[in-house]
Amino acid sequence: MSKIFGQFFDYGRKVNWLLFILISLFTMGSWIDISGIWCELPLMVEELPERWRLPSILTLISQIGQIGPMIFIIGRRFFPNKFTNANAIIVVLSVGAISCFCLAIFWKKTAFVFNESRSIYLYLFSLSLSLLDSLSTITFLPYVGEFFAKEYIIPNYIGESLSSFIPGLLAIIQGVGSPDECLNITSVDNSTLLVTGVKTKFSVSIYFVLMGVLICTSIISFLSINFVSYFKKIRKNNRLEEILESESAKLNKGSTQTVKIMFFISFLGGFTNYGYLPGLMSYSTIPYGGDFMYLAVNINCIGKVV
Repeated sequence: MSKIFGQFFDYGRKVNWLLFILISLFTMGSWIDISGIWCELPLMVEELPERWRLPSILTLISQIGQIGPMIFIIGRRFFPNKFTNANAIIVVLSVGAISCFCLAIFWKKTAFVFNESRSIYLYLFSLSLSLLDSLSTITFLPYVGEFFAKEYIIPNYIGESLSSFIPGLLAIIQGVGSPDECLNITSVDNSTLLVTGVKTKFSVSIYFVLMGVLICTSIISFLSINFVSYFKKIRKNNRLEEILESESAKLNKGSTQTVKIMFFISFLGGFTNYGYLPGLMSYSTIPYGGDFMYLAVNINCIGKVV
């Protein structure tokens, strides 16, 4: 135990804790908006025309959006001065904040497309967020590794964990998963109707506004890290290319079989957690009721921190 505390105190002497907190806050914005949409799905399926098909549709849209990193890599090949990690991070966080504020207004809006009422605004904002949030995977960590010591990789992962934990926690606080509320509504002809709905402490729109505010916090944190001279003095001298060369040399020393195993595990984990299972979520939870889906989605987001 004393050895663990010794390592912790030794780590504490190597890092600037203000920079540690700011890196955690700015990387929090990596997937927080997409996670927020999924956390609110149990409420949105009750009001949108797609109903229980909505998770499958959004899963497909999310996978289409994964071409974002490919576009960035191609752009960086031909325009390296424009397609930098810093510029990409600013775009990702800014569009994320704007999209969340727009979702607060338009998430319930529908349009008649292909002879059916569809949540076209939700589709478009989900696609834009998927395109840009997928860039966080190849820009946030490289940015931290390029300018700061290896000790600051830890707050990067802490921030990415918060991008899943906070939306799930807010949804639990919101009351997702609470018992249905019975409402008595009197119609024009004085007949009384009994309507059931999900009881929540605040609406879906308020939830997206909170997501937008959190992403604004990420933007302020990143701008401080990137432009304030105090943090520029903390930057290390060696560049990202040197790190990549070093890591590449280590990788070349490893066995080909190990690389194949790691690639397979990464593919299997990404395919099941982000491609296959989310599309089946609504159908697998239908037999157990809406409350079960509410808890399953949000406890899953909170559990990803572990």
